Amino acid sequence: MKHSGQFASVLIAVLSLSAISVGKTTHDGYDGRFCASNGYLAFDYLENDVSRAGHVMKTTHLLKIVRFGPKHNIYFSGVVNLPANLAIKWMNCNTERVEVAGPVEEYKPATKCVIRIGVPANDGGSGTAECRDDSGYEKWPADIPSLQIIAEDAPPPIILESSEDSEHKYQLVRHLIARDRANGREWNSKAEVIQIDRDGTIIKRLVIYEDVRLEVGD
Repeated sequence: MKHSGQFASVLIAVLSLSAISVGKTTHDGYDGRFCASNGYLAFDYLENDVSRAGHVMKTTHLLKIVRFGPKHNIYFSGVVNLPANLAIKWMNCNTERVEVAGPVEEYKPATKCVIRIGVPANDGGSGTAECRDDSGYEKWPADIPSLQIIAEDAPPPIILESSEDSEHKYQLVRHLIARDRANGREWNSKAEVIQIDRDGTIIKRLVIYEDVRLEVGD
């Protein structure tokens, strides 16, 4: 279960959303879908406000931006609010923007959101965002990669592009750790971006995503 957390970030943009009519929502309860482009990675994240009794009071759907490069190494540069019930079925990153699309409610047109990416020096207010209905995104392509791991075999590292940094390489690394608990087994899925020097030594790492789930025994 995720709790509200703090991280060093700069607000890129917040989508201004109209009220959504009541109906059956489409979000599957999972997050961590991501894409990457030169110098940054973007992923969606469900942040829960949890009461002292352990009840989820509110869930916020976010898009987080992680940058990597020679000036600041690896860091969170921004966060954008997404429609709470948006089930992301399509995602694309390029040098100018992040695009996500998917249904918000059954039997309604798909929603497409565009988050414009500024240069790192202007992160403070450069981003803009747009969200609208788009019926052209009803046939989804192949599965979007996820930061969350559900199989015990960890996937291989993913090389991240950073054309401005000739001295280092960057990789996305994902782990899955299992721990036995009194009432079942705990699965901890974690993703981090690492910086590697010319000798192959890891000199910087930043955990960007973590999800803990409990598998209750019979």
